Amino acid sequence: MTLSSSSPATVSTTSDESGPTANTHSMDTTTTSGGSGATSSSESESTTTTTTSSKDPDKSHKKVQVNILAFYDQDMSGEAYGQSPFSDVVLNVIMTLDEGTLYMTAEYDEDEKVYEFWKVIPGEYCIEVQDPSELYETGPIGYGPDSTHNQFSNGTYCTEITNINDEGDRVSIKNIQLGMIKIE
Repeated sequence: MTLSSSSPATVSTTSDESGPTANTHSMDTTTTSGGSGATSSSESESTTTTTTSSKDPDKSHKKVQVNILAFYDQDMSGEAYGQSPFSDVVLNVIMTLDEGTLYMTAEYDEDEKVYEFWKVIPGEYCIEVQDPSELYETGPIGYGPDSTHNQFSNGTYCTEITNINDEGDRVSIKNIQLGMIKIE
C-alpha cells in the first residue's frame, strides 16, 4: 500500500514604504508505507523572497480613490456645509489628463450619492461635469479647501491628485466638493 501527501505552496504578499514584497514558502512531504509496516519520510523546504522596486509599473501602492461629492448649493455660497446632497440628476463626470485626453469616467454610487474614480495614479488632471438634462450647472467657487468647498468653475476643476496630504501622510482617498445650482 502506498500513501502520498503533499502540501501546496503558500504565497503571501505584503507592502511597506519600499514597495510590495512577495514571500513564497513551499514544503513537500511524501510518506510511503510498505507491507512490512516500514515508513520513510522525505521533506524538502525552500523559501524565496522577491522585492519589487518602487519603480513598479503598476504603482498600485500609490493609487488614489477620488470622490466627487455633489451638493445642491441653495444659498450660492460655494460651501458644502449644511447643504443637501445633489441627486436630482445623475451627472456625467469625467477625468482628463492635463492635455485633454480622456483618462476615465466616474462611477456613480447611488446609495452614497458620490461619483467615484478608482485607482487614479497621482498626477495633473482636470475633472469635467455635465448635466445631461441641461437644468443645472456648477455654482460659485467656494473659498476654502476642495474637501469642503466647490472648486468647479464652468463645469471644470483642474488639480494635482496626490497620495500625500498637507501633513505629509499617505492617503488613499481624496474628496472634492461639487456645488450645483439650477439654471435660471
